[in-house]
Amino acid sequence: MCENWLGDSDHERGLLRKLGGLVADGGLLAVTAVSPVGVLPNLLRRALSNRLAPCTESFAERTAVLSKAFGPHLRTVEGMTRGVTDWVHDNMLNPAYLGVILTVPMVLDDLGSSFDVLGSSPQFSQDWRWFKSLCGTNREFNRHMLAEYHANLHNFLDHRTQLPARDARRNAQLETGALAVAESLRVWEAGEGDGEEVELTVRKLIAGISDLPTTYSAALNEFLDAFAEPRLTPETVAAMSHFGPLFGRETLFLSFEKKWQVSFVCGPRASRPLA
Repeated sequence: MCENWLGDSDHERGLLRKLGGLVADGGLLAVTAVSPVGVLPNLLRRALSNRLAPCTESFAERTAVLSKAFGPHLRTVEGMTRGVTDWVHDNMLNPAYLGVILTVPMVLDDLGSSFDVLGSSPQFSQDWRWFKSLCGTNREFNRHMLAEYHANLHNFLDHRTQLPARDARRNAQLETGALAVAESLRVWEAGEGDGEEVELTVRKLIAGISDLPTTYSAALNEFLDAFAEPRLTPETVAAMSHFGPLFGRETLFLSFEKKWQVSFVCGPRASRPLA
């Protein structure tokens, strides 16, 4: 069981493969992944945080400002168990946060040769293939899961909605756009630029979701308006009516079964010399 502690860096993905190698044939491995589309609303909150509470202020001051700004947003989420202060520390102020985006394709790429995916939470994949066809090379559980993931990526953007499957190519563009937002944040927080690239990537992303509910574009446009405010205040952010309730389905749980490695010995068995 490997829950919520491996990210997308090279050494962490290497550790994921190492963990997979420790599982016995027929054994189970449960890991978590993060959807770039699901984490997008909080990436944008982090961009607002950089405007509201720059790192020149103390940790306590930044915590107070961001708790005031995002507390009303968090209160719109049913089942929220984490306190506002803890959420601010974990998501808005933690410097490691931008390294958590270990995607489903990454996990399948690292484990797929040795494991078959069993299921996920949320359960976004349906398999209507005839059971008698699921044998030998036709099993393809991982490829099927990946196709279902790409067809349902848009449903990770807003936890309040569930939409029919969407064209995988458009969803691929949506995921690419979300990853571009994350990368632009990394660059900005590394001390390069002033956040202008964040705005540009969000505008491109909005242009690609015209077929989705207007609540999505309304929320993202409200973010852009706030982000452009020269004197952004926590009160302005707290009062965002469209963007405030937008939280994605960020974390996915994935379970895998280790494939059986069958080997055959041909020829006479070598005898062991007597002691």
